[in-house]
Amino acid sequence: DTTRGCWIMKDLFCDILVDDDERTCRVIDLGDLADALDLGLLTPTQASNVLRRTDLALAAVARNEFPFPEIERGRAACRELGV
Repeated sequence: DTTRGCWIMKDLFCDILVDDDERTCRVIDLGDLADALDLGLLTPTQASNVLRRTDLALAAVARNEFPFPEIERGRAACRELGV
């Protein structure tokens, strides 16, 4: 960001932590999403998208659809690497 003179990495700005039982979860860092919106790092439309996607992920966890396929692929890759 040339205006701020720094690198800005955008992610969902909030995180979903899923416990070992793979059914219990919590959302953290929603304040980061608010800060990003206040700072103009994302538009209100983008913030709405983040909240909708977070809600969809939480609903999938509640339906016992966790771990997601991307996580399973990552786990398999780690096993192959011996990590």
